[in-house]
Amino acid sequence: MSLTSNAASGGNASLIQQTSATSPQHKVYLPNPFELDDPKILDRVYLTHLNDDETCDIKTLFDLVSSVVLQSLSQIPTTSFKPEFPTLKLISCQMITTPRGEHYVHQTTMCILQHLKTYSWEAKALVTLAAFALEYGNLLYLTDTTTSDPLVNSLKQLNQIQNRKAPATNLVLLVMEVLQHIQEWATWSSVGYDTVEVPSLSDALQEIPVVVYWTIASIVAATGNLVGVSDYNLSAYTDRLSLDIEVFKEKHVLLFISSLNRVQDEIRLLNSIHDRLKENPKEVIKGYKKEDFTILWIPVVVLWDDEQKNKFNTLKNIIKWYAVECFSELPGIGLIREKLNYWGKPIVPVLNPLGDIMNEDAMDLIFQWGIDAFPFRKSDGDDLTLKWKWFWDVTKKLNLGIQVKGDRYIFIYGGADKKWVQDFTLAVERTKRHETILRADAIIEHYHLGKDDPKIVPRFWIEIESKRLKKHKDGLDCEIQDIVKSLLCLKQDPQGWVILAKGCNIKLLGHGEPMYQTLAEFEIWKDRVLQKEGFDIAFKEYYETKLKEMYARQPCAYVNVDNNNANVLATITCPNATCGRMMEVTSVNYKCCHRDAADTTENVMPPSGYN
Repeated sequence: MSLTSNAASGGNASLIQQTSATSPQHKVYLPNPFELDDPKILDRVYLTHLNDDETCDIKTLFDLVSSVVLQSLSQIPTTSFKPEFPTLKLISCQMITTPRGEHYVHQTTMCILQHLKTYSWEAKALVTLAAFALEYGNLLYLTDTTTSDPLVNSLKQLNQIQNRKAPATNLVLLVMEVLQHIQEWATWSSVGYDTVEVPSLSDALQEIPVVVYWTIASIVAATGNLVGVSDYNLSAYTDRLSLDIEVFKEKHVLLFISSLNRVQDEIRLLNSIHDRLKENPKEVIKGYKKEDFTILWIPVVVLWDDEQKNKFNTLKNIIKWYAVECFSELPGIGLIREKLNYWGKPIVPVLNPLGDIMNEDAMDLIFQWGIDAFPFRKSDGDDLTLKWKWFWDVTKKLNLGIQVKGDRYIFIYGGADKKWVQDFTLAVERTKRHETILRADAIIEHYHLGKDDPKIVPRFWIEIESKRLKKHKDGLDCEIQDIVKSLLCLKQDPQGWVILAKGCNIKLLGHGEPMYQTLAEFEIWKDRVLQKEGFDIAFKEYYETKLKEMYARQPCAYVNVDNNNANVLATITCPNATCGRMMEVTSVNYKCCHRDAADTTENVMPPSGYN
C-alpha cells in the first residue's frame, strides 16, 4: 500500500542452492526487492509480525543512535535499556555477513524482521539502526582518532580502516527522519484501531510495514558498503523510503472515502477545495491555518481486477491530492466501515493531527458551502446557516414562495428597468439550459421579485431596512449589518439588483449590469463551471472582472461645500445611483469612488460576494 506509484528497477531473482546432510539438493528463489510492488512486500512483511509485546526503550535508544550518527558532544546519562547488547550484535553480524546482491539484502531484511517479530514496527526499524550504529560508530571513532596508543592502532589495523571509505551520513539521517515520521504517523493512525481486526498499526491510513521494510533494507545495504563487501547505489533505496507521510505531519486531514463509481463530481469539488486551500495558505480562519489542511483519498474496491485498476489510474490522474494505492484487500476495511461509518456512499471525515474526528462526514457541508465551511466542522455549517437565516425568514414572512434546496442555484432579482429585467430573465433561461450546465448536473432557478405582486417590493425592502435598526450583540450581528448595508446599496442601482444563492447560502450580491453581462457572456467562461467548485464560484469570478471594468470606467464623484462654518459636517450620499454609499469627507470636499474605503485599487468592488 502506498500513496504514490513507485517504479522499481533492479536485477533478476537469484537462484540459491541449498544442501543438508539429511535432504537432497533443492533450489530456493530469492526475489529482487525492486521487482516487488508494495502489496507483495506487505504480504511478506505481515507474515513475520507476531505482536508488539517485546520491550524496547525507544527514547533512550533513539537518543543514543542520534548521538552516534550526529557525533553529538552532549552527554547521555548511563542507563540500561532494552533490547540488550546480544540482540543488537546479532543483527549487526547478520548485516555484516550479507553477501553482495539485492536479493541477499532482501533475505537479510526478512531474517531481521523475523528475529524482531515481537517488536512494534517503529522498534523493528530503530533496533536495526542501533545495530548499524555499533559498526558505524566504531568506524567513525577509529577514523577520527589520532593517537599513539598501541591498542587503538591495533584496532585500526584489525578493522582495516586504511582500506575503508569514510561513511556518508545522508542515508542514516534520512532513516532517522523516517523513524520520526513513523512514530508520529503511528500515534495519529492508531486512535481507535482494533489489533484483532488490524494487526499492529496497519489500518487503512498508513503504510508503516512497507516503510519499515525499506528502512531495514536500506540499512542492510548501507552496512554492505560500510564494511566494503558492496558498493550499492543507496539512492535506489532512499527513493523507496516513502516520505509521503510527511504530508500528514501535524495536518488536519480530509479523508475522501469512496468507491470508483460516479465520483467525478466529488473529485471536482475536492480539487477546487484543494486549490482554495493553496490560495493564501497562511490565512488563519477561526483559529485554523489553511496550509495545515490536506486531502487523502482512500478508494474502497472489493476486487481489484484490470478494469478497476485502469479506472483508478484514470481517476488518480485528475486528482490534485493524495491517494492510497493498495491493489489488494484494504487493511482495516472493517475499521473504516465501523469507526468511520462508510457503507458505499462517498464520505469525507475530517481528522485533526491527533486522529480525533472533527466531523464524521463533511461531504454535504462542502457541497453546500464550499470553502466557506472551513475548517469543515459541523458548527461551521451551523454558523453559516445562522448568518443567512434572517434573510430566508424575511422571504417566508412575505410568502414569496421561494423553495430553498441544498444543491440548487437560484437568482433572486428585481429592479425598475423593465428592459434589464426582461434581458436578465432571458439570459438566465438560456444559461440554465446550456449543455455545460447539464453536464455539471447544476439546477438553476430564478425568482423575479414583484412580478406577480408589485406591492411586495416595498414590503421586502422595509423588512431588510428593519434589520439595520437592530442593536449589535455579537460578531454575527455585525456580519448581518454589513450584509444589510450591501443589500440597501444594491437597491439604489437604477437598472436592477441580483442575489445568487446555492441552497440557503447567499453566494453573491450583485449589481444589475455586470450580473447581466456575466450571463450574456457565459460562452467565454463556461469551461470554468467544470473546473471550479461549482457554477456559483465560476460565476462570481467572472462577475468580479466585469465589475472591475465597470468601476474602472467611472471616475470618483466629488461634491464641494464652500464656506462651511459648521462644526459638524453633514453626511452626503454618493450621487452615483449604482453606488449609494456615504461620501468620504476630505476637508470640506465630499468624495466617493464607488468602493469601500478598505478596498485597494486592485479590488474596486463593493462587498458584493460572500463566498
